[in-house]
Amino acid sequence: TAVTGSLTASTTLTATAGAITATNGNFVGSAAGTGFLFNANAASGAAPGPVVLNSRAGQVTFTGVSIAAAADLTLTITNSAITGAATQVIYSMSGSTTGSAPSIKSVTNSAGSSAIVVTNGTGATTTTANIVLNFLVVN
Repeated sequence: TAVTGSLTASTTLTATAGAITATNGNFVGSAAGTGFLFNANAASGAAPGPVVLNSRAGQVTFTGVSIAAAADLTLTITNSAITGAATQVIYSMSGSTTGSAPSIKSVTNSAGSSAIVVTNGTGATTTTANIVLNFLVVN
Protein backbone atom coordinates (compact mmCIF):
# COMPACT_ATOMS: atom_id res chain seq x y z
CA THR A 1 0.00 0.00 0.00
CA ALA A 2 1.37 3.40 -0.96
CA VAL A 3 1.37 6.15 1.63
CA THR A 4 1.05 9.72 0.44
CA GLY A 5 1.59 12.74 2.65
CA SER A 6 3.06 12.06 6.09
CA LEU A 7 3.56 8.90 8.04
CA THR A 8 4.16 8.97 11.77
CA ALA A 9 5.33 5.95 13.71
CA SER A 10 5.33 6.11 17.49
CA THR A 11 7.94 3.37 17.87
CA THR A 12 9.63 1.70 14.90
CA LEU A 13 9.04 1.80 11.15
CA THR A 14 10.26 -1.40 9.49
CA ALA A 15 10.48 -2.60 5.90
CA THR A 16 10.41 -6.39 6.15
CA ALA A 17 10.63 -7.10 2.42
CA GLY A 18 12.44 -4.14 0.93
CA ALA A 19 13.84 -0.68 1.43
CA ILE A 20 12.37 2.46 2.92
CA THR A 21 12.94 5.04 0.17
CA ALA A 22 12.37 8.79 0.00
CA THR A 23 12.24 9.80 -3.66
CA ASN A 24 12.05 13.48 -2.77
CA GLY A 25 13.32 15.05 0.42
CA ASN A 26 15.89 14.03 2.98
CA PHE A 27 16.25 11.91 6.06
CA VAL A 28 15.96 14.25 9.03
CA GLY A 29 16.96 13.07 12.50
CA SER A 30 15.38 14.96 15.37
CA ALA A 31 17.18 16.16 18.48
CA ALA A 32 15.63 13.22 20.31
CA GLY A 33 17.22 10.72 17.92
CA THR A 34 20.58 9.06 18.43
CA GLY A 35 21.71 9.10 14.79
CA PHE A 36 22.32 6.26 12.38
CA LEU A 37 22.81 2.70 13.58
CA PHE A 38 24.74 0.41 11.24
CA ASN A 39 25.09 -3.34 11.58
CA ALA A 40 28.90 -3.32 11.35
CA ASN A 41 30.81 -6.58 11.19
CA ALA A 42 34.49 -7.27 11.83
CA ALA A 43 37.16 -9.48 10.32
CA SER A 44 40.92 -9.87 10.58
CA GLY A 45 43.71 -11.51 8.67
CA ALA A 46 47.35 -11.29 7.72
CA ALA A 47 48.57 -8.32 5.69
CA PRO A 48 48.39 -7.71 2.79
CA GLY A 49 45.24 -9.81 2.60
CA PRO A 50 42.81 -10.13 1.05
CA VAL A 51 40.60 -10.10 4.12
CA VAL A 52 36.98 -10.95 3.34
CA LEU A 53 34.21 -8.86 4.92
CA ASN A 54 30.97 -8.65 2.93
CA SER A 55 29.31 -5.75 4.70
CA ARG A 56 28.28 -2.15 4.01
CA ALA A 57 29.95 -1.07 7.26
CA GLY A 58 32.70 -2.78 9.18
CA GLN A 59 36.16 -3.05 10.64
CA VAL A 60 39.06 -4.99 9.13
CA THR A 61 42.25 -5.61 11.13
CA PHE A 62 45.42 -6.45 9.19
CA THR A 63 48.02 -8.31 11.25
CA GLY A 64 51.71 -8.93 10.57
CA VAL A 65 52.19 -5.47 9.04
CA SER A 66 55.66 -4.16 8.19
CA ILE A 67 56.06 -0.88 6.30
CA ALA A 68 59.55 0.68 6.20
CA ALA A 69 60.15 4.42 5.94
CA ALA A 70 59.05 5.85 2.57
CA ALA A 71 57.53 2.48 1.59
CA ASP A 72 54.02 1.48 0.56
CA LEU A 73 51.92 -1.58 1.38
CA THR A 74 48.73 -2.43 -0.51
CA LEU A 75 46.06 -3.93 1.75
CA THR A 76 43.14 -5.68 0.07
CA ILE A 77 39.58 -6.10 1.31
CA THR A 78 37.22 -8.44 -0.53
CA ASN A 79 33.68 -7.10 -0.15
CA SER A 80 30.60 -7.88 -2.27
CA ALA A 81 29.06 -4.49 -1.34
CA ILE A 82 31.74 -2.85 -3.52
CA THR A 83 30.24 -3.21 -6.99
CA GLY A 84 32.82 -1.41 -9.12
CA ALA A 85 35.33 1.41 -9.52
CA ALA A 86 32.67 4.08 -8.93
CA THR A 87 31.64 2.67 -5.53
CA GLN A 88 32.36 5.20 -2.82
CA VAL A 89 33.87 3.87 0.39
CA ILE A 90 34.78 6.03 3.38
CA TYR A 91 37.81 4.72 5.31
CA SER A 92 39.43 5.63 8.60
CA MET A 93 42.69 4.02 9.69
CA SER A 94 44.39 3.47 13.03
CA GLY A 95 47.45 1.61 14.25
CA SER A 96 51.11 2.54 14.11
CA THR A 97 54.44 2.00 15.79
CA THR A 98 55.89 4.95 17.74
CA GLY A 99 57.88 7.12 15.35
CA SER A 100 56.11 5.87 12.24
CA ALA A 101 53.79 7.94 10.06
CA PRO A 102 51.41 5.71 8.12
CA SER A 103 48.61 7.24 6.06
CA ILE A 104 46.22 6.16 3.34
CA LYS A 105 47.85 7.06 0.02
CA SER A 106 45.17 5.83 -2.37
CA VAL A 107 42.11 3.58 -2.72
CA THR A 108 41.21 1.65 -5.87
CA ASN A 109 37.87 -0.12 -5.95
CA SER A 110 36.77 -2.80 -8.39
CA ALA A 111 33.88 -5.27 -8.43
CA GLY A 112 34.06 -7.11 -5.10
CA SER A 113 37.33 -5.61 -3.93
CA SER A 114 39.11 -2.56 -2.54
CA ALA A 115 42.88 -2.02 -2.65
CA ILE A 116 44.08 0.47 -0.04
CA VAL A 117 47.67 1.71 -0.41
CA VAL A 118 49.15 2.68 2.96
CA THR A 119 52.38 4.66 2.92
CA ASN A 120 54.84 5.32 5.74
CA GLY A 121 56.51 8.73 5.98
CA THR A 122 60.03 9.41 4.73
CA GLY A 123 62.47 9.13 7.64
CA ALA A 124 59.86 7.47 9.85
CA THR A 125 60.30 4.35 11.95
CA THR A 126 59.20 1.08 10.35
CA THR A 127 55.64 0.40 11.46
CA THR A 128 54.87 -3.14 12.60
CA ALA A 129 51.59 -2.45 14.43
CA ASN A 130 48.32 -3.98 13.30
CA ILE A 131 46.42 -1.67 10.95
CA VAL A 132 42.69 -1.28 11.55
CA LEU A 133 40.51 0.03 8.73
CA ASN A 134 36.94 1.09 9.54
CA PHE A 135 34.77 1.58 6.48
CA LEU A 136 31.36 2.59 5.22
CA VAL A 137 30.19 1.81 1.67
CA VAL A 138 27.96 4.77 0.80
CA ASN A 139 26.57 3.87 -2.63
